[in-house]
Amino acid sequence: MPAYPKTKPSRNAKINLRHPWSKKIVNFWACNDLSGNNVFDLVNNFTLTVQSGTPWDTNLYGSGLKFSSSGVYAKATVPSQYRLGWPVTGAYGMRVLGVGSTNDREYCVTYDNSVGTPFICYGINRTNANALLLRWNNAGTFGQFTGQTLTTGNDYVVSFTISASQQIVYVNGLNPVSQSNSISNCTFGTAPQMCLGEVQSENPNVFFYWGLIANIAWPASQHIAIGSNVNNIWQMFQPDQPSLGLPSLAGWSGRLAGRGGGLIGSPLAGRSGLVA
Repeated sequence: MPAYPKTKPSRNAKINLRHPWSKKIVNFWACNDLSGNNVFDLVNNFTLTVQSGTPWDTNLYGSGLKFSSSGVYAKATVPSQYRLGWPVTGAYGMRVLGVGSTNDREYCVTYDNSVGTPFICYGINRTNANALLLRWNNAGTFGQFTGQTLTTGNDYVVSFTISASQQIVYVNGLNPVSQSNSISNCTFGTAPQMCLGEVQSENPNVFFYWGLIANIAWPASQHIAIGSNVNNIWQMFQPDQPSLGLPSLAGWSGRLAGRGGGLIGSPLAGRSGLVA
């Protein structure tokens, strides 16, 4: 196992501008900060602020945000240039610490700074049965469907793509669950918030390794490519992995299916810093 911080892009990592995804990722939070209230963005300096306490922790894979009590989360007001329409892709690396409360928000952009209908613009919740819920704001109307069920103690890459015609959620880039709904662009309130963790009083019981947002007007097929190959995100950063190659998930599928170390463990143990 490489020593920290080689398990993830360092706080001062640079974007590899030759990489085909380098201009398409809007924000990337490596969660490598270890202390303080700031969660720094390696792409556009969109810093999230921890709202209660300093939940930094470390484990086998390096640092992260341990949200294991109610009302602990990180957020920031979304700048106007990021309040864009569909398609949008989001992804995050996480360990399930336990079941949460009913329909905990794990990763989302809220409609406004206050809690109220339609609550979010897009994001992922997790039920008290560990099932994922993909949610979106359809021009003021709330939509959702149930995705995969996760297992307490395991590590995952959860990613989703929402377009005007299709909505997909992946776990470890595999086994997509999707629906085809025709939806209008999401609407935003006056101060939408980007949030890691549960913004109300529930306990999400999750350890975040990293998170990203891709929300730029390019084809939905490219968003889907990121959602299904999100393990290759590390290749965008220098000097961690300057290679332009985008290896297939197929070689890691056995390691990703149902193993506690499935998210990051095997590839990071000796494979060029890629996320599995």
